[in-house]
Amino acid sequence: MIKITAEWNIEHRACYSASQLASLYDRPMGLCEVLTRTDGPWDDVSTADRLWVFWRAATQDQRAATLERIVTRAVTNRCLDCGIDAVEQWAARWLSGEDRSGKAAKAAAELLDTGCAARAAEWMAARAARAAARAAAEAEWAAEWAESAARAAELAESAAKAAELAELAESARAARAAASERDLQLLDALAVFETPETIAAIDAVEGEIGCVTSNAK
Repeated sequence: MIKITAEWNIEHRACYSASQLASLYDRPMGLCEVLTRTDGPWDDVSTADRLWVFWRAATQDQRAATLERIVTRAVTNRCLDCGIDAVEQWAARWLSGEDRSGKAAKAAAELLDTGCAARAAEWMAARAARAAARAAAEAEWAAEWAESAARAAELAESAAKAAELAELAESARAARAAASERDLQLLDALAVFETPETIAAIDAVEGEIGCVTSNAK
């Protein structure tokens, strides 16, 4: 099995300096260790960077097995009960092995993208509408009690800011979801090795993900 070194990373144009790589790779390392090591400078290595190594150093069979796990999880969690009939039907066929054609998957993806975009737009519009409604109600109250026009303008501006904050909140949610997905992909990659060491490593990583999730709540 391939051993990962600082030289290997340099050859593959890793986005770390030679000195950083020398510090990280103090010895030739297996893929499992790259995915799980946390001592010293490894504590600052992101999940995305660990997966970068995995996708380039893993065998074709390991990559295929990992992709199978990632896609199965994604289809199960995101498509099987998404509320779009055609996508749910495709997901059931894909999971059963009845239809795993690229054409069907692409059509389902396009339907899902359209549906998600519509729901996101509806969510954002609803947030903005609620903010505008609150501002309008306060503006009416201000007018009724002879508040200044400046107060009404201030409230209208607050509605705009509320809508902007809603957009930022959605962006932050998307960023958290992406980070969580990378953590799950790391577990998928570890699972293909199926050794006692990797099972222990998976348990450790799952515990870390659980702590992060609990803290986020």
